[in-house]
Amino acid sequence: MIHQSLTQFCKENNYPSEFDILEHGMLGSSGYMSKRTKDVAMEAHLNKLKLHEEAIGIFCELIINDEITDTNNKYIKSELLEFKRKEHNKPLEIKIMVNERQIEYINSLGKMSHLENGKLKKSYQRSVDFSLHKIAECKSKLIKE
Repeated sequence: MIHQSLTQFCKENNYPSEFDILEHGMLGSSGYMSKRTKDVAMEAHLNKLKLHEEAIGIFCELIINDEITDTNNKYIKSELLEFKRKEHNKPLEIKIMVNERQIEYINSLGKMSHLENGKLKKSYQRSVDFSLHKIAECKSKLIKE
């Protein structure tokens, strides 16, 4: 296992580090810079930012895989795993919530969706069954703690 900081990792793997992406002003020595020159400088700066974000992603994956430990303790494996789990679960939790709301809505329709004996009409029952199936499908894909 290698012990490195993100800056060391960036330098070793030819990525821009935190210090390389700092912008020290857009003006030239005369206090003026043409629009074309500003655009070129801005594009170069955005490319550096993109490469730095890519380096952070690779660095975090290496930490998760126990290949590197961060000497600055800025990136901790447990926190990275928790963040990754939350990012994976967020869209699934939204789908679960939407389907639950749809079932609640159908049950709140009263006589429009229910027969006189209290059971749901066939078309509404199919919708509820489909929503329950979607909820079960999403719950099976959730990553537990």
